[in-house]
Amino acid sequence: MKKPSMYDIPADIFERNKAVFEELLGNRYYEIVRLRTEADLSMKEIGELYGVTPERIRQIIGRSYERIKEARYL
Repeated sequence: MKKPSMYDIPADIFERNKAVFEELLGNRYYEIVRLRTEADLSMKEIGELYGVTPERIRQIIGRSYERIKEARYL
């Protein structure tokens, strides 16, 4: 079970805007955000899937959150 993060994107917003987010974020960032949002994986679990540290996953999710926020979806 994941611990809440300030960068978590609400599931309902993610669900409504999947296509836009995929285009906005690119494949890798989108997939990481999708795993965090839909699959409810922790940053550690996602990091293990991608062979990177949980800190790197946090950075990717944070950067994704900022992109989505700049595009005014949050």
